[in-house]
Amino acid sequence: MPNTAELTAVGVSVEPLHATGEKYKYIGMVGSGAMGEVRLAFDNQLQRKVAIKQMSGTVAGHMSLVTRFFNEAQITAQLDHPNVVPVYGLETTDEGALGYSMKLVVGQTLEEMVESVRQVRKAKRELPEELSLETRLEHFLKVCDAMAYSHARGVLHRDLKPANIMVGSYNEVYVMDWGIAKLLGTEEVADDTELPILSAGTMPGIEVHKTQLGHAIGTPSYMSPEQAKGLNDQLDARSDQFSLGLILYELTTLQKAYQGHAISVLMRAQEADIETVAHWDRGVAVDRDLKAIIKRATSLQPSRRYADVGELADDIRRYLHGEATLARPDSLFRSTARALMAYREAVLVLLLTIGMSAGAIAIGALMTVQAVQYASAVRQERLAYTLSAVADQASGANDYFLELQGLLEALAESAEMALQDTPADTEVALYMSPDFGANGNMPPDTVHVPRYGKPVSFTWPVFKLAPGVSEDSVKPELQRLIRLRRTFRSNFLRSESEEASLRTQAEVVSLLGHQGVPLMWSYVSTETGIHTSFPGHGPYPDAYDPRVRPWYKLGKANRGPVWGSPYIDVNGEGLILPCVQSLWSDQGSMLGVAGIELTFDLVIEDLLRNPAVPGADKAWLTDDKGRVVVGSADLGTEIGAGLHENKGLELKPLPVPAVLDAIEAEQGTGYRELDGTLTVFSRLDTLGWYLVVSGDSAAVLDGG
Repeated sequence: MPNTAELTAVGVSVEPLHATGEKYKYIGMVGSGAMGEVRLAFDNQLQRKVAIKQMSGTVAGHMSLVTRFFNEAQITAQLDHPNVVPVYGLETTDEGALGYSMKLVVGQTLEEMVESVRQVRKAKRELPEELSLETRLEHFLKVCDAMAYSHARGVLHRDLKPANIMVGSYNEVYVMDWGIAKLLGTEEVADDTELPILSAGTMPGIEVHKTQLGHAIGTPSYMSPEQAKGLNDQLDARSDQFSLGLILYELTTLQKAYQGHAISVLMRAQEADIETVAHWDRGVAVDRDLKAIIKRATSLQPSRRYADVGELADDIRRYLHGEATLARPDSLFRSTARALMAYREAVLVLLLTIGMSAGAIAIGALMTVQAVQYASAVRQERLAYTLSAVADQASGANDYFLELQGLLEALAESAEMALQDTPADTEVALYMSPDFGANGNMPPDTVHVPRYGKPVSFTWPVFKLAPGVSEDSVKPELQRLIRLRRTFRSNFLRSESEEASLRTQAEVVSLLGHQGVPLMWSYVSTETGIHTSFPGHGPYPDAYDPRVRPWYKLGKANRGPVWGSPYIDVNGEGLILPCVQSLWSDQGSMLGVAGIELTFDLVIEDLLRNPAVPGADKAWLTDDKGRVVVGSADLGTEIGAGLHENKGLELKPLPVPAVLDAIEAEQGTGYRELDGTLTVFSRLDTLGWYLVVSGDSAAVLDGG
């Protein structure tokens, strides 16, 4: 236990402190955390109940952790905000342990609130107002207000999570437990001891909701990528914002954004590999605006998040007020449709008033006019609905491609690190292209999957060397690249267990077909002629050289993610849509290209079918020049395997000249109606591509 001199040395004045035995009467235990325990006590002087947090025995014996505990009390006390729990004073226990007294908050944590909502939904009861999504979001806004204030004072919380946010009996909200808070611009406190942290050797039974002290500081389930990587001296307010985004995910969907055991959660946190934003109750839809806000706040790259927490809060307020959000701006027709819905009753009343007034003049003529007006109004409303539906579909497609780009960026970053790292001391097993042949030595988890039409491995990638490249000459690089198998697997399986082999064949096939983003292949190729692809499959043709493939040339010619023209898959999967990114060393030399691929069938199934527009029977994705990248008529296109030509397919212009002209004129959203056919188009802002939907006008607008 530190003595008075030791406490004074770290800036803790012990003379004015009261022994808790004289001032307080202990009543019971409230809870405990990584740094200490919280007790319920009665203040004998002021005749009130308080909470007292004191250092645990594990912490009290180490001066660095005593310093951290003192900093917690000091920082919390100086954050004078209605949504930060008030600190009353610094105290010492009868045993001499450091502690501090604070307001006793009677209520529930956001974690408990989420569980209450789940229980109500399980029981199929009506959700009370105090548990509604709107109420939960109002609580979240108060947390954002507290953190905006904290960040303005230069303080990072670093352990934001539902369990650390209390909601009182009168809807007062408090951000609690500032035990690992950090002042911006200061170096991390060097601990002379470490509580358990997550590492490769940690047993999977460790709970991922516990705060960790050590290199990766925080709670793994709520860490930002930079926090999970242990970049503690590089953290800024956008790291707390990421944690708030994960809390928003949980408040919205009633489930955690990261699923799995401790190690896999930390690995996924490093790559911002959150679950698809979907409600725990599959019968409840998550609003697209909320999805967009969550995705922006939890972007892998801090620069893609909101400028600050205040901007995040403002976007939530826009959502609650029915306004367009920054995360998903309105198109012209979405804003028009929003306005029509807002004033729908007034418009109908106006039309009815006009009709009643004119009835005294000519009832018969008026009835005819009203019928025409009504039909026209209904048609215009359906047109606005159709335009809005297609704009929503385009926005969803934009989010779809952005999510895929995020996975590619994570893979590229991991590949650049791996290629520049030192080889491991021990060699890891590798599976080369011939191993997947008829008489090859395939990985033990290899299974036949109908989606691929061949045996594949969900645990091991396959390696193929270009003609003239020997395995011995590139062995160090092969050992570096095999480290990517965890990243490959997380992009596909999003599994709850660390090893895919823990699942049965049926579970793996089901997981690949129904969860995660619909990738077909993911790969990394190097300038030295190594190609590694996931899932593991093969064999490749002997003449296969990744460096002459169209996707490699595209990636080499561009920096950052870029979507290419379709080409024919060498593995016989038909037309493929690639997204690639070049790899570069810290010294600026070209290392290779990373890529992901989708088959046309997946793009058509996920993006081009629009049940919300019943009469639409054709749909296309075009590039920024109006050339068709993929069309709904391409579903089921069969093309045999083989090397084919090493170039992308020539894209043909959209077969609707009037819309093609509008796209070439860079019109963002609109429609053209000609010869009984209605064609609606909407721009995907991130890619500059267009979604085009077409169908019989009567079927779309007249309900036929």
